Amino acid sequence: MPWYLRHGTLEFSAAIGGCDTAAPRTAAWGLRSSMRSLPDACHTPGLMPTKGIVVRDELCTGCRACQVACVAGHDGLFGVFTARLRIIKNESLGLDHPQVCRSCGRAPCMASCVTKALYRDDTTSAVLLRAEVCDSCTACVEACPFGMVALHPDTGLPLICDLCGGEPACVRRCPTGAISYGDLLAESERPPAMHLVTPNLASSRPRLGEDG
Repeated sequence: MPWYLRHGTLEFSAAIGGCDTAAPRTAAWGLRSSMRSLPDACHTPGLMPTKGIVVRDELCTGCRACQVACVAGHDGLFGVFTARLRIIKNESLGLDHPQVCRSCGRAPCMASCVTKALYRDDTTSAVLLRAEVCDSCTACVEACPFGMVALHPDTGLPLICDLCGGEPACVRRCPTGAISYGDLLAESERPPAMHLVTPNLASSRPRLGEDG
């Protein structure tokens, strides 16, 4: 994997698409904190999408309704295994943390794609897939510094959040407002909840598709 979790600290070592910054960051999970801990080259001003999925960890109950909605919308199935987002449960703190695509301005997954199967949507700024030219090489999987890309077990194609064309199914199904679709830059300035500043998440970090 291109990054590692060690004693509550994230180390980024992605060297793709300009994201060549390798520096330890305090592990404070959620979009507002993860945006601050993203390597600077990944969210260069002018490249960073201004709208996307916003996470408020303190409101998450771990119900997985978002994952179920994602799988139903994309695969027409019931379950969470192929969801484009995941829920991480911190057993020691008894907290659940939604993990979503960070919408990197200079997306390492897209830059790593040798067949140009991944491209940026002009309307939503989401990274989309041209399935017909994807060769399932897993370069995008390895390039994502947050581990938010995986291959579909049946099709072999990358599972990457496409924001559902600007109306995310996960957001519509979240009963508590833990995830919403809104202004990423404004949310990144909001102070994180105190109990999320320095959690110890070294106990477990399931990969995309695994139930926490």
